[in-house]
Amino acid sequence: MTTALAVLLSLGLPALAWGQAPAVAPSDSAAQADSLWSIDMNPVVVTATKTRTSLNDVTVPASVITNEDIEARGSLRLSELLREETTFQFDYSHGTGVQVQGLDPEYTLLLVDGEPMVGRTAGTLDLDRISVSNVERVEVVRGPSSSLYGSEALAGVINVITGEPQQSRSLSVSGRLGRYTTADLNATGEFVEGPLSGSVSANFYRTDGYDLNEDAIGQTTPKQDDYTVTSDLAYDLGAATTLDVNGRLNVKQTDYRTANRQQQTLNGERDQTDWNVETTLRHEFRPGLRGQTTLYGSWFNFDRTETLQQSGEVDDELSTDQFYGKAETEWNVTLPHDNLVTAGGGLITESISGVNLLRNGTERRKSGFVFVQDEFSPTDWLQLTASARFDANEDYESELSPKGGVLVEPVDGLRLRASVGTGFKAPTFRELYYDFTNNSAGYTVIGADQLNSGVDRLRENGRIARELDRFADIEDLEPENSLSFNGGVETDLLPQLSTSVNLFHNDVENLIDSQLILQKTGGGPFPFVFTYFNVGEAFTQGLESEVTLRPLRGTDLETSLGRVELTAGYQYLEAKSRDDIDDIEAGELFRVPNDPQSPNFDPNAPTLQEGDYIGLFNRSKHSGSLKLRYQHDPLGLTVTLRGTYRGDYGFADTNQNGVFDEFDDEADGYTFWNTTVRKTLLDRATLTLGVENLTDASPEYTPGSPVPVFGGREFYAGLSMQLY
Repeated sequence: MTTALAVLLSLGLPALAWGQAPAVAPSDSAAQADSLWSIDMNPVVVTATKTRTSLNDVTVPASVITNEDIEARGSLRLSELLREETTFQFDYSHGTGVQVQGLDPEYTLLLVDGEPMVGRTAGTLDLDRISVSNVERVEVVRGPSSSLYGSEALAGVINVITGEPQQSRSLSVSGRLGRYTTADLNATGEFVEGPLSGSVSANFYRTDGYDLNEDAIGQTTPKQDDYTVTSDLAYDLGAATTLDVNGRLNVKQTDYRTANRQQQTLNGERDQTDWNVETTLRHEFRPGLRGQTTLYGSWFNFDRTETLQQSGEVDDELSTDQFYGKAETEWNVTLPHDNLVTAGGGLITESISGVNLLRNGTERRKSGFVFVQDEFSPTDWLQLTASARFDANEDYESELSPKGGVLVEPVDGLRLRASVGTGFKAPTFRELYYDFTNNSAGYTVIGADQLNSGVDRLRENGRIARELDRFADIEDLEPENSLSFNGGVETDLLPQLSTSVNLFHNDVENLIDSQLILQKTGGGPFPFVFTYFNVGEAFTQGLESEVTLRPLRGTDLETSLGRVELTAGYQYLEAKSRDDIDDIEAGELFRVPNDPQSPNFDPNAPTLQEGDYIGLFNRSKHSGSLKLRYQHDPLGLTVTLRGTYRGDYGFADTNQNGVFDEFDDEADGYTFWNTTVRKTLLDRATLTLGVENLTDASPEYTPGSPVPVFGGREFYAGLSMQLY
């Protein structure tokens, strides 16, 4: 790890986002606060259209979390930051994954400085991997974005944009201590010397974890150390040409204890490393014509070893290496009549290798894509956007993803938006190539492309006890597809009040899910074989709303008393499977455990009725958030109070019919409150005090997790300093 850090630091790899707005640097703190407050109102975004566009002018539902928001809340990881947003719900089955508009974490594309991260576990990219210590802003686009970004952008896009150098020379440090021996340390240095600019930021995070069940072997949250280094380098070559290079390295080490199926205690170690390196050359050929070429690589390595506590012998091990490489060119052309056309294309190569995951050792695939977008503003009150992307891949059918949007602003401060588009998610390496057996539980998962050879191997070894009905239905996997609509109203007719309401509907078909196909002979408590199928269709629909009140805005009281901002958000969500609805109408689902493939099947058992069906598991119909922020510039004081609410959701399939209904266990909703106080000291230092989980809430269940994982109340204190 030390060598890797030294290499990254010596290279000075940068993280300059194309089209980022320069930070404001006024001469005094009061002017800076005024400027920042106005920027929060209407920031520039790049994710929605791949071009610099005012947030008020995009045709799709989008939002921005600024650096000022991040600092005011005291957030350390991306998971903490997004948990306080209205439009997200979370799944904790494989790390912290985010649901957008009711769709699982695997359908949301996560970008860092506009480029995708790799290293998902069962479809979830763990948000705890990302430190927000050097983040300038987080941009969120809700709704399908495959017309610009391709696979995985079926539900939306989250783009984490790091800061770029602004000062000639500066060095800042910060640290925070909290409960469970949690520490977070940061250092950032930057420079601007003529045509050359750069910065390096380092973050160290560690915790001893905590235990919510002393009777279980191992802690609820284990001990971990996490290191992140980002670096930026930009050079102005002259003649309207710039070269940017950026890099990011994250290393996470986790120590834990667990037990195997013989209830022997195991000592476990998990190590994961991910690198991201990007080089971009940009050139403006003439006013209204510019282009860029980007080379990008992302690597992810995961190693897990579990040894018997008594003997030290290896009981189980697992490792995987994943690589994603892309070469892309992008062009922006301004045409007459207020047309801005963006077009581009590229090639992608991916590979994965692993121990005890892949029978063939390494699998590779290649793909190519082209896209085009037109932003057209025929009048001051009308903005039209149309885009489409074509993806060709050697592992699945080609995909064409169109999208269109419209923004109407009949009067200043009243905006009407509507967009419709398609999205897709390609079959993953896991769904195609895995050949994995969980030695503790006994089950085997075989990817669709490896199924024939995997079943032949089990048959030759005499391991097949019986074939289940789905075994005869095996077909090649196809990409999952969606057709989605978003429409809403946004107002800021008064400086003291702004509102937004967005209605959404997502239809998803060709859903990929694991299904039982075989029962094995012996080998653990769950001796079954699973593979992946395109199993059906689902839909999500609902409403996202937010109201922001600034009662003192534009009055003398704001100058004397300070700024006050109150934001309340609410989401209503319905998420259901169309196949489940069809099965209920056909009388094929039952209110009690009654497996049709079991010899004890009772055809006269009471069937599930349409009114009994609630929807998909782990979705809350009602959720919301509340944020109160007070800022007094002369005192250098900022105080925030944030609350998040998540309503009841389906947790356990008690009657074993595969759907969430009135006869299943429902987890109670919960509310968390957090507060943070920041005070500037001597202009160069800032003291931060805060409390996470102010009321010490302890929900009995955790979404997607078999055991509770939320810790109790946590106090923390931090100090940041601008050394020069």
